[in-house]
Amino acid sequence: MLWGLSRRRHALSVRSSPGHPGLRLGPPGSPNLSAGPPAARPATFRVRNKIFLIGSQEGEAVSIKASLEDQSGLIEMDPETFSVAAYTGRFGWVRVQLAALSPQLAKRLIENAWRRTAPKRVLGRN
Repeated sequence: MLWGLSRRRHALSVRSSPGHPGLRLGPPGSPNLSAGPPAARPATFRVRNKIFLIGSQEGEAVSIKASLEDQSGLIEMDPETFSVAAYTGRFGWVRVQLAALSPQLAKRLIENAWRRTAPKRVLGRN
């Protein structure tokens, strides 16, 4: 299954395949979206070098930047899919099990995390 988010020239996709979910960013060379070093584990996704999404070592989950209010609402809605992220959870980050996530909700979560992280001048262009 492929989940995508488009931002004019920039696109963020979450690609999930049975047994090995993964994340990828496109198009390459975007000034506002970037991924951590290719060999880095876990994978990180950034806007202007600020992280908004972190992949897990095993590739089955991601941590997504959210507000504390959104975090508690998501966990209350589906505690099997959402949990408080390790280390960053006190700031609102939520850990998401990719296998249980719908494409529509994935798109909304990623878009909100991107907007929460992007500088105002970048938001004004998109």
